Amino acid sequence: MALYQLGELVPNIDQDAYVAPEATIIGNVTMKSRAVHGRAW
Repeated sequence: MALYQLGELVPNIDQDAYVAPEATIIGNVTMKSRAVHGRAW
């Protein structure tokens, strides 16, 4: 998993959230544990 800040915007990922190993998370993103996401854009 790759996390990137975009300017002042930083991803916020819960410790228990599942993020696929090949995912790239950029900017103002919040992912909580037990959330169900088909796709995040």
